[in-house]
Amino acid sequence: MWVKWIRCRLQPDQRAAFSERQRQWDRCAGIEGFRGQLGGWRREAPAAHPEACLLAFWEDEERYRRFMEREHDQVLEHAGQAWEAIEVRFAEIRLEVAGSHRDPLEALSLCRVLRCLEHDLVEASLDERLENQRRIWATGLPSHQGLLFGLSAWEAGRGRLLNLSLWQDALSQRLFQEQVFPDLARRGGLPDELELSTFAVDQTWTVYPVSNS
Repeated sequence: MWVKWIRCRLQPDQRAAFSERQRQWDRCAGIEGFRGQLGGWRREAPAAHPEACLLAFWEDEERYRRFMEREHDQVLEHAGQAWEAIEVRFAEIRLEVAGSHRDPLEALSLCRVLRCLEHDLVEASLDERLENQRRIWATGLPSHQGLLFGLSAWEAGRGRLLNLSLWQDALSQRLFQEQVFPDLARRGGLPDELELSTFAVDQTWTVYPVSNS
């Protein structure tokens, strides 16, 4: 499975229009290979510089590329645009960590906070890093109350590892960050240069896949 990770910077007066346009992306629901999408507002961003994220799940790269070639522009034209700057990234899921759910689709309706931890990584070290995370994170994360689902995705073009997790509430995520994460990071050998962002999920943006079979 692959993820499409989008971050948008906006002006304060664009928030309402941006939010309304995200609801138009439910047109993706029946597209082959689409496995769900959610998004929200970055909690650390100042009010004067709001930032939003969108996380979409795709069955594989081939179906995603087909969507970009055939349907994407039509959906975008219908939804419209309302942002100052946008960054779009695509990464392959290399590790999944089950929390209370074993599939991200099962967690979409319950997710209230989306956490993203990312860092640069030399590709030659990827397998070792993933094995460390599989051994340490896969035992430390599921035991923490409030985690719905977690994953690590490799963005080969930028040499960037994205660690994304879906949480049922802000308190659970904060307690994990303060009480559990420091020890897991030390044991997992994470680098000092980490970028952490958390997003308050807007459930009205969530899109659920619809089978065409």
